[in-house]
Amino acid sequence: DIRVSTVTATGTVVQFTGLVEDWALDYNVNGESSAYAACVDGFILFGGQQLSAHTATAQKSGTRIGAILNRTEVNWPAALRDIDTGAQTMSADVVEQGREVLEYLQLVEASEPGFLFMSKTNKVTFRNRNATAAAGTIILSDAGTAIPYTDLSVSYGTELLYNRASI
Repeated sequence: DIRVSTVTATGTVVQFTGLVEDWALDYNVNGESSAYAACVDGFILFGGQQLSAHTATAQKSGTRIGAILNRTEVNWPAALRDIDTGAQTMSADVVEQGREVLEYLQLVEASEPGFLFMSKTNKVTFRNRNATAAAGTIILSDAGTAIPYTDLSVSYGTELLYNRASI
């Protein structure tokens, strides 16, 4: 697990919690070596999981997401969830054997239409279509008290994986 935090005047604030997918090491003859961590959130785990065949009952979209996370083949911890009930009622659904968990969760999200994402603390978060976004400010700085960053970039490459950030 990896956690990226910032230090503020009032304490430490978590900005990202996830997993290290890969390490890239760069050795330089002048003695300045670097290590880069490619990090992913919890959705990476859902991308490789498959559902067992079952029939989902008619239920609200958020309740359906919770039911998928409760399934024994997923078993996502309740402490790592922040899920609205949902505004849309999903009809009963026959889920075929081997359906990818992430794909099914995204289908429920699109049917709402709502917002499904991993929070800063790696909680599966679902907001129904009536939820309002909270405004905030992002400040990137280094006060000299931590290891400075040299670059920020977006890297694509994990297939069928997405997240949404509103800034």
